[in-house]
Amino acid sequence: MRRSGRCAGRHRVGAPRQRVYRRLWDPRQREEAARLNAREPGWEVLYGPWTRRFWGFAAWPSPRGVIVHASTADELVDAMRAAEVTAAVGARPVWGGSSP
Repeated sequence: MRRSGRCAGRHRVGAPRQRVYRRLWDPRQREEAARLNAREPGWEVLYGPWTRRFWGFAAWPSPRGVIVHASTADELVDAMRAAEVTAAVGARPVWGGSSP
């Protein structure tokens, strides 16, 4: 709370120092994202505590970046599979191991 241009509480000038403990938000979701990240080599998976969503960033070459997100890990896997199919359909086939 601010009164007459001065801060109140632990941030005011001259206030004694207090130890502030770090809090890890949504540890279960972060662990789930880490497990999914280890299982999906073509993707970089993380959990965003601010958005409360799971995010997947494609790790393969693409003309445009591929990013998907979902509210659950299972929904993210579905979105990643859909993105892979879309990328495969849009890709030009390579015949004989080389591109023209």
